[in-house]
Amino acid sequence: MKMSPAEIEARLAEVRKSYIMSLTEKREAIVTKWATLSAQWNDETYQSLYLIIHSLAGSAETFGLAAITRDARKVVDLFKQHAEQRPLDSQTVQTITTGIEQLVTSLTSGLSEKDKD
Repeated sequence: MKMSPAEIEARLAEVRKSYIMSLTEKREAIVTKWATLSAQWNDETYQSLYLIIHSLAGSAETFGLAAITRDARKVVDLFKQHAEQRPLDSQTVQTITTGIEQLVTSLTSGLSEKDKD
């Protein structure tokens, strides 16, 4: 069955709203996992955090959330720059913390987008 343009638009709006709603969980996971890593390094936690942020870098712009993509890419780049350094030194932790704080701010702003649909 072929969908009308109005049905396609409605479905896209639904998918976008669902994506935006998922940002709360992602934001909380990022904050929790980074706090855990900052206290004590764990490769499994790092991989999980990296995947969340990497997926945001690749998907957020698709839903009109360019700031999230930009900030997530910055954090991914920081992780890549320090890929061989385990555990991270205090200056690197601070640099990444600043990037993650900016990403969290962007995620919080992105959540306000749910009210625009």
